[in-house]
Amino acid sequence: MFNNSFSGFERLITKLSSPGIRPGLERVERLLKLIGDPQNKFPAIHVVGTNGKGSTAAFLNSILNKSGYKTALYTSPHLISPEERLLICGHPLSENEWLECAAKVAETIKNDSILSNDPPSYFEILTAIAFMLIEKNEVDIAVIEAGLGGRLDATNTLGDVIVSVITSISMDHMEYLGDTLEKIASEKFAVVRDYRKSVYLGDNESLYKNFKGNILMRDAFIKVINVSVEGNCYDFSWDKYRFSAIKTSLIGEYQIYNSALAIFAVIIASSRFPGINESSIREGLISACWMGRMELIAYDSGNKFVLMDGGHNEDGIAKLVKSVNEIFKSSSKIAVVYAAMRDKDLFGCLSHINELNASIYCTEVPGNERSASIQDLDGIAGKFDWRQISYFKDPMDAINAAKTDNNDLVIVCGSLYFIGYLRPRIMSML
Repeated sequence: MFNNSFSGFERLITKLSSPGIRPGLERVERLLKLIGDPQNKFPAIHVVGTNGKGSTAAFLNSILNKSGYKTALYTSPHLISPEERLLICGHPLSENEWLECAAKVAETIKNDSILSNDPPSYFEILTAIAFMLIEKNEVDIAVIEAGLGGRLDATNTLGDVIVSVITSISMDHMEYLGDTLEKIASEKFAVVRDYRKSVYLGDNESLYKNFKGNILMRDAFIKVINVSVEGNCYDFSWDKYRFSAIKTSLIGEYQIYNSALAIFAVIIASSRFPGINESSIREGLISACWMGRMELIAYDSGNKFVLMDGGHNEDGIAKLVKSVNEIFKSSSKIAVVYAAMRDKDLFGCLSHINELNASIYCTEVPGNERSASIQDLDGIAGKFDWRQISYFKDPMDAINAAKTDNNDLVIVCGSLYFIGYLRPRIMSML
């Protein structure tokens, strides 16, 4: 579906933007005002959190599509191409459409003395362009995933937020959000509008007291019926709503709670979007897709699997491991092909992976300066007892070795950048 044909667009945005991550809303608010405040021209569901934002947003978008509405889905980061970041009714826009709005943004920055001297960041410019495209396409509703932040995230400029959705919160991006879970949660919770509804997954009891919103997931009754390679099945009940045997195509038990969070949000949104009903909720959950997150690919006549997951922090890896143990109880030989960014908690992530009794094939993300080297990983992975441990400079050599060693399941994980590099290559070889 996606290709990497956006090289011209990426060069332009990189040239326009200031380097690095720069939390703060002054630059993006000024840019948005100068281009006509597109962020105020459409209603939105705002999805914030540490892990689970993307799949929750995908569930929401799919339900709204199945309810008959024209939707926009804005997510980040992309795996293969920037076109992934904005979908209109599930479909990407052309590079020319992106470039047309980018040209207007470029001219705006050039002609403004403040922005030309202090340019917005890559994400801020991309978000402004996406909001322009959403307005231009006259959608009924947009599902907007925040970047790494909350309070100071460029997406927090949205003007008509119907419901704020907060997913699982864990330790990540501490250099920007704070060095404790409570500080990070406060940054995320700050997106909640006093006058609008909000819902929080609430998987950490210590954070309940800081949530000033309306609804917690613990208010619902969720009964897990089945978790398998085909997806999940569960019962959901909250208030007057009773849905039995809800199914999701996305695998992993944690997707039960992400999809239930989406159910909460669309129930709230249904007061303005009456097309949402039980049938569209069921259809939306079963048809939702999300690349590179617990994405299972069968090979060798369906007898063996590659599982790709972009979990990149300790909480994400822990959920991956838990799901693998639940779904693949009979798999006797598991291989993990692992690469990660050096600024992540590598010891914590590898300690969870070690619970799989797996062989591990450590590698790197080619061309990525943040990637941990195989020497970095050797110093940490070597502290654990693996069934087998190997190191490969080239990740494709690691994949081929894992397959050649006759493993039942090959897990590729550690970084979204890693999945973005490997996914098209894996798909072409299966």
